[in-house]
Amino acid sequence: MTSHGLVPTAGRVPAARRRAEPDIVSPAGERISASAARKLSNAVPRSSRNARASRWSSYALWCATYNWAEDEPNSVLSSLSDLGDRGHPASSIEAHFSTLRAMRAIQGEPLSDKEVKACQLVIRHRAGEGADDPLVEPGPLQADAIWTNCA
Repeated sequence: MTSHGLVPTAGRVPAARRRAEPDIVSPAGERISASAARKLSNAVPRSSRNARASRWSSYALWCATYNWAEDEPNSVLSSLSDLGDRGHPASSIEAHFSTLRAMRAIQGEPLSDKEVKACQLVIRHRAGEGADDPLVEPGPLQADAIWTNCA
């Protein structure tokens, strides 16, 4: 018998591939193969993985220091607000928010829509503070001192 593209020739049945590693089960109970997990991990640059790990560690430390559970409602919001209070720029707070939101979802404890909106408002507020700070070099979001003194 001959092969017709995808149909193998009679007598030549392809052997089933065996996977050397067991499947991975996420904290949320979702299963993927170890091969797929490795490829997903390797698709993200090491520097990005390190930055995300650092952000999560910072959040976990903040939670432990201020007696919040990592999966407690509004813990991410409160942590982000604290970052702003300590002078972190809005872009840094946004990076923390993205990481924490993703990690909470992976762990099966996603942020509620209400929490997401509140976090975005805290970030927007911090961006406005940075734009109004007289000690920050004027940029695209801050009026030059020459124009603010013309009133």
